[in-house]
Amino acid sequence: MNDSLGKMLNKVKISNYIYIIFIVISLIGFYANKNQKDYIFNNNKKSLKKAHNARMVILVIALLIYIYYLEIKVVGKRKNASREKAFIDNLNILAAILFLIGGIIAIYLEYKGNEEIIITE
Repeated sequence: MNDSLGKMLNKVKISNYIYIIFIVISLIGFYANKNQKDYIFNNNKKSLKKAHNARMVILVIALLIYIYYLEIKVVGKRKNASREKAFIDNLNILAAILFLIGGIIAIYLEYKGNEEIIITE
């Protein structure tokens, strides 16, 4: 097996892991929504705290994926690429940086958001 085929298979393997993480994030999201509904219907403060913590876990996992994606884009940038390909690579890096910034903002807003009950308890 040549080196490029091994690299391609490794990328597919990593993609499979990311899809598994996506499934786990989705299940955590269902759990957070269930607890949010419990808070809305029953005014259960513990459920609100559980929903908040579940959303924080989702956001932190997503941030780690953004960091990984940015690292892949920066390391994988081609030095001998054509001018158009270099431009596209730079746009990919910019998009990854913006996703990373968005993830950090989302975590901050979830942590400090308008749910003062969670922060003061």
